[in-house]
Amino acid sequence: MTTPNLYQAPAASLQPAPEYLGFAEPATRSQRFQAAALDFLYLGVPPLFMSLVLPRLGLEQSTLQLYTGLLEVVYGVICIMNLRMMMRHRQSLGKRHIGIRIVRSDGSEISLRRLFLLRAGVLAVAVTMLNFVTVGLGFAFKCVDGLFVFNSRRQCLHDMLADSKVIQARL
Repeated sequence: MTTPNLYQAPAASLQPAPEYLGFAEPATRSQRFQAAALDFLYLGVPPLFMSLVLPRLGLEQSTLQLYTGLLEVVYGVICIMNLRMMMRHRQSLGKRHIGIRIVRSDGSEISLRRLFLLRAGVLAVAVTMLNFVTVGLGFAFKCVDGLFVFNSRRQCLHDMLADSKVIQARL
């Protein structure tokens, strides 16, 4: 009868760490910029088009109201789709197209409260208050928030406030 060697390495093979444990690759700065640009295209251009371009086309009032109404319906559908994507997959439409998603800094699933209140809400209130008090300072604050992505952890200010990060999504 032989005694087992207590110092022998185990024979089990190591499995790669799952994405939800926080070992997923962080999103690149380029991916984050592309996703933000797509989100602006989806959520920012329709209101600009309705308020700046349509009134200047010289359309009759009834035709203008019809086009504006149709665009508002389309914009509403896009907003609902974006909200649904955020609630289900923690991705905006732009993030979904680029293949990145939002998680907690430790890699776990981010709660909706943290996602909407801390990640988006605090920033929106700060920008609104700064724009109310001083003209244009809110825009400057939003730009500074975006510049934080150049730190070593690739986290913007709103990511740090919400203890979140943006990672590569496995689709």
